[in-house]
Amino acid sequence: MTLLAELEEFVGDHRPHATLTCDATKPDWNGYLLTVSCPCGVVLERWVTPEDAELDLLRAAAVTRDAAGGVGGVEERARSATDEHGGPE
Repeated sequence: MTLLAELEEFVGDHRPHATLTCDATKPDWNGYLLTVSCPCGVVLERWVTPEDAELDLLRAAAVTRDAAGGVGGVEERARSATDEHGGPE
């Protein structure tokens, strides 16, 4: 599951409880820690590597491109990056 999909699921499940609190550590060479907390006590914590962030951005760009009618190349770069890094989990 991608980070974006996890965030969408978490927000969808917990937004009705109240305002969610988000934070991220200062990016380091190997990534950053993303934290989203719900007042109900559930916390989503994910370590985001530079590669994870790049793949999620490429996937989001491909979705945006498809929704807008297309600009060539983005999907191919996303597919190439996914193949290079072992694909989605």
